[in-house]
Amino acid sequence: MEENNLELSEDSNKLWKKEISKTRNEIIKQPLEYIKEYLKNKNVENMKNEVSNMILIIREGVWQEYLKDEDKFHKVILEKLTKYSNNENELKKILEYKEKLNLDISNYTSVNELYSDEEYKMKIISESMGEFNSKIMPYIYQIILSTTNSRRSRSGKTFESIMEYIITSIFGYPYSTQANLKAYLKEKNMGKLVDGIIPSAEKYEINRQRCIVISMKTSLRERWQQVIEEVDRTKMPGIHLFTLDAAITKATIENLKRNNINLVVLKEVKEMYYNEETSVLSYEDFLLNIVPHELSYWDKK
Repeated sequence: MEENNLELSEDSNKLWKKEISKTRNEIIKQPLEYIKEYLKNKNVENMKNEVSNMILIIREGVWQEYLKDEDKFHKVILEKLTKYSNNENELKKILEYKEKLNLDISNYTSVNELYSDEEYKMKIISESMGEFNSKIMPYIYQIILSTTNSRRSRSGKTFESIMEYIITSIFGYPYSTQANLKAYLKEKNMGKLVDGIIPSAEKYEINRQRCIVISMKTSLRERWQQVIEEVDRTKMPGIHLFTLDAAITKATIENLKRNNINLVVLKEVKEMYYNEETSVLSYEDFLLNIVPHELSYWDKK
């Protein structure tokens, strides 16, 4: 298939996607790296009683650092674009036009003559630029698509990484992440639901009731129904569902509660909307009270 101004050939598309991915991986770091870098010189010990604020502060700080690297990525990948788009000749043509049309003002006897030639010069350059830009649009589209997908997937991953860092590095609690539990979750067919277990999968096998299973969703929308279905399918005794969502209906909370699913939300959200709901906890409640209580059981074993 030949390339046109609307889409790339299959081979060109494959090569360009590979280059985008390679360049992105060279420049953009994993969420946990951004978190560690952002918190490197900060006193996080004082933030333990303000976990909800800490989550939001880290999230915003990491996002800003990510945007800086995303900007670097765009600059580097656009520099590589000419090589992959095979449009060197178009660029040369534009430069040649600029050279040829560098008119000497002393040759003109009237402003009208000068204006006429300046207008013509801009018309030629604009047409050349337009032709070049139309040919690189399929390449630009793939860059935009890559950036959009990256931002979308990083939102959830960043939230998970922030909570992992807070649980393990700031509070020092034992915690098995989804990455560490991959084989176990696959064996138990729990991969779609579980993002982590406190204290571990081994302890979960011994006594499910005294372990904390965690699932994370930055926004619930309709996805809370998936959590209910998974809890029912896997016969889990209960789960703590972390979210940043502040618009959860009473009906949703009741549905979750009936299925032994406790919501964990930001402190101000809990106090403002769900203060009377016993199945809705703040991150402070969870980390300062619930986790120590369950871990004390294992400490006695």
